[in-house]
Parts: sequence; C-alpha cells; structure tokens
Amino acid sequence: MSYFALSIVALVLMLVLVTRISWFWRFCAVLAITAVTWFAFYVLEVTVRAPNAPWYEDTPWKQIIALSLTILGMAAKYLHDVIVERRHSKSAGSSPPPLNIDVWEFILPFLVSFIVFGSFWNAQGDQTIDVMWLVISFQNGFFWQTVIGGVGSNLKAQRRR
Repeated sequence: MSYFALSIVALVLMLVLVTRISWFWRFCAVLAITAVTWFAFYVLEVTVRAPNAPWYEDTPWKQIIALSLTILGMAAKYLHDVIVERRHSKSAGSSPPPLNIDVWEFILPFLVSFIVFGSFWNAQGDQTIDVMWLVISFQNGFFWQTVIGGVGSNLKAQRRR
C-alpha cells in the first residue's frame, strides 16, 4: 500500500513542478509535500518496525528504495532515448544538436510507475535486498514499456507519423 501512496506523491510532485505558477510557490508546494510524506513514513517506521531487521528491510523503506530505483530507471531510459535520437540526427562534420527534452514525454513513464513497481514488488518484494534485487528494480524502470505492453513507444511512433 505504501508504494501506491509513494506513486501518488511522486505524481503530485511532478504535476506541481510543471504548473505555471511562480517558482517560489512551486518550491513551497514541493517542500510541503515532501515534509508531509517523510513525516508519514517516519511515523510508519516507528510504529511498524520489525525487531532485529535492518532499517532498509522494513516495508516502507524497502518500498521507497525500490520505487526510487524504478523511477530512476525510467528517467535513465528517457535520457537514453533522447541521446540516441540526438546521435541519429547529428550529421557528419557538423556540431551536435542540443538534446530535445520534452517535459510531457519525460513525465509519461511516471504516470504508470505504480503499475511497473507493482509488478516488481509482486515478484521480488519478499526477497532480501542485495545487488541483484537493486539492479532488477532499476531494470524494471528502464524497460517500463515492456512491463506494461509498449504504451510509451507506441505513442511516440504515432506522434512521428
């Protein structure tokens, strides 16, 4: 349940960041949302903490780590695609064009992040955290189109037509 709450918080943060209000109010909103979220998870940790378990193996922190790596994988995939697109558009001998970063294309994977994370958590949530667990969490984010059936790549292909 906490991964769902984290996904909603991440989505709200993304929407706040792309609104057309002044930077001061965006900063205040992000700060307030972050403070409330951390306070809520601190209360959860204090009340639900399992004895003799490392802090990162407890439910809210383990989910935070996995969701963060999944989202980081999604961001890395978007940047990978933008860099590859730049490489293909660069002609021989000319200066390289700037990266073409579209905010809405960047936000698209985060809209479905809780679905991608849910599939990871269902398969790997009961495992102890090790390097392979962390890599698989990142990998699920990187290959998010595969996990949910290619939604992002289909939309991008349709837009180019």
